[in-house]
Amino acid sequence: MSDPISAFARPLSRLSGAGRLVVLGSAARVFALVSQLVVLLVMSWMLPKAAFGEAMIVFTLYRLVSLGLGTGLGNLLLFRVGRQSGDPGLDARLLRSVSLLGLVLSGAIAGGAALLAAPIAAVFSKPDMAPWLLHMAPMILFGTMNLVTAGSYDSRSRITASILLTEVVPNGLRLVGFPLVALWALPDIAIAHVLWLSLALPWAADSLRLFSGRWPGFEPLSGADLRYAGWFTIYPMATQQLQGVDMLIVGALFSSTIAADYALASRLATYFPFLQYILIRGFAPLAGTLHQRGDIAGLNAALARLKRQSILLVCLPTGFILLGAPLGLPLFGDFSGALPILLALAAPAVVRSIFSGTDAVLKMIGRAGFSSMVALLSVGLIVALSWLLAPWIGIHALPLAMLASALLFNPLMAWMLGREGIVVLGARDIAWLILPAAGLALALALPGDWPRALAGGGALIGTALAAGLSGRGKDKLLTMAE
Repeated sequence: MSDPISAFARPLSRLSGAGRLVVLGSAARVFALVSQLVVLLVMSWMLPKAAFGEAMIVFTLYRLVSLGLGTGLGNLLLFRVGRQSGDPGLDARLLRSVSLLGLVLSGAIAGGAALLAAPIAAVFSKPDMAPWLLHMAPMILFGTMNLVTAGSYDSRSRITASILLTEVVPNGLRLVGFPLVALWALPDIAIAHVLWLSLALPWAADSLRLFSGRWPGFEPLSGADLRYAGWFTIYPMATQQLQGVDMLIVGALFSSTIAADYALASRLATYFPFLQYILIRGFAPLAGTLHQRGDIAGLNAALARLKRQSILLVCLPTGFILLGAPLGLPLFGDFSGALPILLALAAPAVVRSIFSGTDAVLKMIGRAGFSSMVALLSVGLIVALSWLLAPWIGIHALPLAMLASALLFNPLMAWMLGREGIVVLGARDIAWLILPAAGLALALALPGDWPRALAGGGALIGTALAAGLSGRGKDKLLTMAE
């Protein structure tokens, strides 16, 4: 049975692997950027600033839960099927088993969240959050299942279909649904239903392949499988520091209006590494294959290319986003506190770019326990530093805590891979941090939005150009995806 997502992706199959990733991946991410900006605009226009902040806290909470469950189960598919060269029979059987488990777990959590909406709102000292907690609860179920299905596609290097399922279709539905909420003057809570329906509809269409008779049956799940999925359930929840753990900290420590400023800035900051994510999604199966073959030299060469490309593809969009912020932010309303937060959030993204691929390699060589331990330590540091520094520097405690975490724990993961002979960081790579650090520090010290944007954005664009010029001619963008 041909699934709708694959049928929609088929016209792009004539392109090379790299071509598909460049064309579809970039287009999907840009489309996601535009559609999510429309969503944010509609929400900021429809809702009072405090209500906007509360809605974003709930959205982040439920997204974090579904991200954990969906990524944990999806990574089990990626790990087992990817290491068997994308065996379609194994994928079909394992997808049924994992989907059934995901439906039971996420459904139970979603039901509990709906029933306990008022007590959860009381934990954040924001009783007006309760309706959002109730009406957004199905996001947990359908967000989980969407990510499980994406893991199936990723395991067979079907990145095109995966991006369509997780990026293009949901954002397209939101792009249509949110303006309709405003046009038809529906109650504000209708926003919650658009959010979960945008995840439910593409998953429901794709789930038809669960009933295909070509590869019938279920694949047994061992204790080792469940432990692997369990570790990677914790891992993405802990590593989702933008629009994840950070929003929960903000919701607990700051007012709803400050949370609104941070929610807008952190949402825009999620686009800093959006091109890098395309690279890593194509790199993960390759990393598993190379390690399985014992080709450590090939893996190191692929990591070196990935790093250089990631520096370019993080710094360039980040620089342009910062340059455009003084023009774009006023469109959302009174969010004057968002630009300094946005500048500060650029620093952790740049640091992570020079460690690009570390998480993917740890995942594909079966080091889930170590990854999850580091992720939990990182979250603990962010929570502790935010709580300690917030009385002195306010909301900027969050970006500073994230930067400290990136500088401490990324080298730790690189050290672990170094014990396997896998080289992540060279001495010269530290030089890539000098210009961004100077530019962002100057930007935060300057008065006025335009001087800040020019200093921070200019420094990052300069770094991106230097990274592009440093690449050797034989290294083509996205070569690891072919």
